[in-house]
Amino acid sequence: MAKIQIKNDELVFDGKFIRLIRRHFRGTRGRDGIWELVERKTHGHSVAVAAVTSRGEVILEKMFRVPSKTYVLELPAGIADRRGENKLALARRELLEETGYTAEHFEKLAGGFIDPGLVIGEMVVYLARNARRVRTPEHENGEDIQVLKVSTKKLARFLSYPPKGIKVDIKLFGLLYHLKRKGFDV
Repeated sequence: MAKIQIKNDELVFDGKFIRLIRRHFRGTRGRDGIWELVERKTHGHSVAVAAVTSRGEVILEKMFRVPSKTYVLELPAGIADRRGENKLALARRELLEETGYTAEHFEKLAGGFIDPGLVIGEMVVYLARNARRVRTPEHENGEDIQVLKVSTKKLARFLSYPPKGIKVDIKLFGLLYHLKRKGFDV
């Protein structure tokens, strides 16, 4: 079987935060093709944080997402928008800015592609145990975020039956596996 051969990239749009690219390739059947994709203009991986309080509550966000035109349940997360900031520092900053929570210990849960058929970019998910609220969140202009606390014991049901009008980031279902693996009652 022939392999796919990448020929070249054609820049279609170069915005402040993303690039739109047409990637020309030769397919497995010997025919030329074009794949449309998005590249984030960042300084590395994006991160998400599964913060769990000492009472066994996961810190979630109900965030309005402009592209989706709806509220989405998500983990606190962010992109590497500061040159030289490592992934762990980014995770700590995003958790604090978006939720007002912090934690002493962060450990990597998982890492990988976000949406490999569309986006060039990877994410690392951290677990932050014994998260505690230390200040009021600092949201940016494009952020409409409500911080929610959900017991790990009730998380699966909450994600399967979210409040009316709210969608769930599919990555949250993978969190159930990782929380159980780390000894949480899910």
